[in-house]
Amino acid sequence: MATLTIRNVPDELHARLQVMAREHHRSLNREVIACLEEVTKQQSSDVDTFLRRAAAMRSRFQGSPVTPDELVDAAHTGQA
Repeated sequence: MATLTIRNVPDELHARLQVMAREHHRSLNREVIACLEEVTKQQSSDVDTFLRRAAAMRSRFQGSPVTPDELVDAAHTGQA
């Protein structure tokens, strides 16, 4: 396993992590790892969800792109 050193951790953050570690019956090190795992899992899931939704939208709107004139016309008729 790799080793990670984190410097200049604000005192308030350090205190909150210690409280969380106690509440979860973990060491401070294990609590930090758990927090990092959770955050990176959420971000990865969010990115995957976003990419799936973007692909679905692209497939629904395939065809010629909308021209600036078409956008102006749509705005004037209340369709934009």
